[in-house]
Amino acid sequence: MDCEQDLAKARIDALRDVIDDLDDAILDMLEKRQRASSAIQKHKSEIGMSRKDQDREKEIFDRLSSENISRSRIEQIWKEIFVYE
Repeated sequence: MDCEQDLAKARIDALRDVIDDLDDAILDMLEKRQRASSAIQKHKSEIGMSRKDQDREKEIFDRLSSENISRSRIEQIWKEIFVYE
């Protein structure tokens, strides 16, 4: 490998380290979100509320919509998260 390839490989490795750290943080946040969601579901059950709240889901989608990620993609990702909970 020449110097340019070595430099490119080093940059790729550094970026992969960043992605690994982000993946770990995402997993940690998903676990925290799941615990909070479980607590909410417990309280909803105690007072006879429905598990699903479409108005709340819409609020989440509206809040998370961005210029960089389409709303449909956000909905797709978050619906998977909702199923997990």
